[in-house]
Amino acid sequence: PLAATDQSSWREVIPYDHGMYLEQVYPFADCLLLSGRQEGLSQLWTYRGEALEKLDWAESVYTVEVGENRMYTTTEAMVVYESLLTPRTFYEIDLGTLQRRLVHKDEVPGEYNPADYRQERLWATAADGTRVPMSLVSRVGAFDLGPAPLILR
Repeated sequence: PLAATDQSSWREVIPYDHGMYLEQVYPFADCLLLSGRQEGLSQLWTYRGEALEKLDWAESVYTVEVGENRMYTTTEAMVVYESLLTPRTFYEIDLGTLQRRLVHKDEVPGEYNPADYRQERLWATAADGTRVPMSLVSRVGAFDLGPAPLILR
């Protein structure tokens, strides 16, 4: 295919999706690992043949990115995950099953218990109608007695 690089030789691999923004493609022997954004959150997908499959995460607010992966023939990829409640965590993802194996999780000094907090994803509407994502974290029960102070950054 290197000889035929003109536009007439191109073929669509992943159809355009207005709600999905692709940033990078990581080629592996058996699939492609894609990183991008959807609904304002970082996302990872695998592409194998004709199927695009999203890696799902339990939390509603998070960041995930592809880590250091140097072997084209590997069946596992290193990814880095973190959220407002979860410290930076390294997972090895089986590219065939999407099963995760915890490799390392950064420690949070002190007496931190993520169950003491909650996080949520809200959407505000800007003056021009654009939806703007907001990520909130609060101590569990902070709003039990009504409104409480809030810091916006």
